[in-house]
Amino acid sequence: MIHIDPANIQLSISPTSATHFVLSSNRKSSQRLVNSYITNFEMERTDNLLSLSAARKVRKSINWLVHTSKEKQLYQKDLKRHIKFRLSFITLTLCSKQVHSDVQIKDQCLNVFLQWLRDSYKVTKYIWKAEIQKNGNIHFHITMDKYIHYAKVQKAWNRCLEKLGYVSRFENEHGHRNPHSTEIKSVKNAKNLGSYLAAYLSGSKDSKSKKSSSEYNSRVIEGRLFGISSYLGQIKNIRICADELDFERALRVLRNYSEKAIYGDYSSTYIYSSAMGKSFVYWLYKRGYTSIFEPTNLTPQDLRAWLL
Repeated sequence: MIHIDPANIQLSISPTSATHFVLSSNRKSSQRLVNSYITNFEMERTDNLLSLSAARKVRKSINWLVHTSKEKQLYQKDLKRHIKFRLSFITLTLCSKQVHSDVQIKDQCLNVFLQWLRDSYKVTKYIWKAEIQKNGNIHFHITMDKYIHYAKVQKAWNRCLEKLGYVSRFENEHGHRNPHSTEIKSVKNAKNLGSYLAAYLSGSKDSKSKKSSSEYNSRVIEGRLFGISSYLGQIKNIRICADELDFERALRVLRNYSEKAIYGDYSSTYIYSSAMGKSFVYWLYKRGYTSIFEPTNLTPQDLRAWLL
């Protein structure tokens, strides 16, 4: 009989799923993970598709972004009404033909814009992804938990573009210096989040969507394909070891809350709704496991947004 240390039997809990698995230093990595690692670190990319591990990382970060962002309300003076939103989806484009490398544009335009978001609006939760337009220009999608007026976003992004002369080149062709280089949409409720999530994840190597095909056939983007804010990237799932609670009872409760189960060689993943996920976490908390939130790195505000 093989003895397994209870500390190696663990449960990882996210807002929409929980995975029961056994740690093992002797376990061989799956071929999919090995190939993903090679794609990310040892081989030059030949397409713009997210690797399996990258798509998993983006999926996890968006999951936490969605479930720690409550619906908010903002008054728009020009519209003379309140705008309700939960997340914002921003698209940033070049206003004239691209004449600099992707890396230069990300370093001197995108990074400056992201710094503006952090400094001016205290944005700490965001994810960006680079894609190629049909005209060959690079463009960027950003999802964040704050809504900024489109005019301010456009003015800030055009200011970043002018660092490389793109607004001046636009003016030479069109006669003015206010190109429509941005688009911002508000995501009001959870029903609409799936389509925005798909905008990021359809470009992964395990996707069969038309967008994946176009990403595969477009020119290869230099440098990074996506980025995650420092805070969002540090958020971790709740992690519990079998020696910390009545593990079998917790698994029984988890199975009752779950809507679907996926069984693997070394793990079992239980999928549940956001409401059922909250109920399961509350069940753990009421039984005295009050320290389970500490390793998540969630702020008290985001913890309340998730569970309340």
